[in-house]
Amino acid sequence: MRRTIGLLALGALAASTLLVSGTPASAQGTTQVWAVHGLNLAGQDSQTDGGTPVTVCAGTSTVDADFQFGDVIGPLPLTSGTEVNIIVWAGAGVDCAAPGLATVLIDQKVTPTGDAVALVASLPYGPTEPAPQLAPIPLDIDCTPAGQGRVTAAHTAYAPEVDVVVNDQPVTALEYGEDLTAELPVGTYEVIVALAGTNNVVAGPLDVPVEAGKYFAAFVVGNLPGAAQEVGAATPEADVPSTPIVVLAEVNDVGVCQEPTTTTAAPTTTAKPTTTTAKAAAATATPRYTG
Repeated sequence: MRRTIGLLALGALAASTLLVSGTPASAQGTTQVWAVHGLNLAGQDSQTDGGTPVTVCAGTSTVDADFQFGDVIGPLPLTSGTEVNIIVWAGAGVDCAAPGLATVLIDQKVTPTGDAVALVASLPYGPTEPAPQLAPIPLDIDCTPAGQGRVTAAHTAYAPEVDVVVNDQPVTALEYGEDLTAELPVGTYEVIVALAGTNNVVAGPLDVPVEAGKYFAAFVVGNLPGAAQEVGAATPEADVPSTPIVVLAEVNDVGVCQEPTTTTAAPTTTAKPTTTTAKAAAATATPRYTG
C-alpha cells in the first residue's frame, strides 16, 4: 500500500522546496525519499495482515500516525544534505510533540543525498542483539531506454543471504542492505526470493510488471523465524517458514528517454573565387640615338 501523507510536515521541517511537477529533483537541490515499513514485530504472514502500527515523526512533526507493516510513503521531497531526525514510535496515534510513555523503535538522523532514496524500517541481520533501523536503498529515477522499465530489488529482511530468482533463473545473491537495479524489456516477471544456494523459498512468488518508462522497487522485508539457526542447516528439502514478504512499490513514472534530434544542415556551396589576372601591356622601347 502506497501512502502520501505527512508530506508538508516533513518537508517544512527539512526546509525543503516542494517539487514542481515535471521538474527533476536535482534541479532544485532536493532528494526524493520513500519510506517503507518492513518491521514485522507482530508475526504477520502477509502484507494484507497489516499490524505493527507505528507513528513516524520528523523531530516533533508527524509524518504518519498509523504506518503499518508493508506500507510505503512517498515521495517526500527533502533538501539534499539537510539532516533530519526520524523517530519511529511503537503504536499508532503517538503525539510526536509529547510522546509520553510511548516506546521508541528507531531514533536515527538521516541526511538525504542523491536524486532519490528509500528508507526501510527494518531489523538488520547479523548483530547478536539487532535493533530496528532505517536502511537506505538508493533509487535511480532517470528515464529508461525505449521499450524498457526499471526494477530495483532490495534485501531488507531479517534473514541471511538470499538469491533473487526471476522466471526460474537465479539473477543475483543479496545480503541484508544490498540491492540490484536493472532495466528490463516490457513484460511481467515472476520473482521468487530463496535462501542463497537452496530452493528454500523465503518470499514470493510475486508477479512484477515492467512497463516502459516506469520504475518499480521490490523490498524483501519482515523476519525469517529462527533465521540464525536455519542458515547453518538449510537444505533444498528444508521447510523454512515464508514469513518475509516482498513489498512492491511503484516508485515513479520516470518516462522514456528521448532520442536526441539531430538536424543535418544542407551543404553550403562555396563559390570558387575568381582570380582576374590583368594582362600586362607590352612596352616598346624606342632606341635613343646620340648624334
